[in-house]
Amino acid sequence: MPQALSLSTLNSLSPALPMPFLPRSVKLDEDQITELREIFRSFDKNGDSSLTELELDSLLRSVGLKPSLEQLEALTQKP
Repeated sequence: MPQALSLSTLNSLSPALPMPFLPRSVKLDEDQITELREIFRSFDKNGDSSLTELELDSLLRSVGLKPSLEQLEALTQKP
């Protein structure tokens, strides 16, 4: 069964692999958080509040990032 990245997991990510395409430290205001949630939901095709590797890959590529398969797997592993 493919792993998925959930909204709650995003808050507690500490990747085991280097993720050079992700910013180290970002401070977001409430409007930015709301926008991110809306973007997340637009890529969550089945509405289960999680992103499969394929959905996550689509999201990251839509903003110009090019994660490797290894990075996608690391992001979607369950802790």
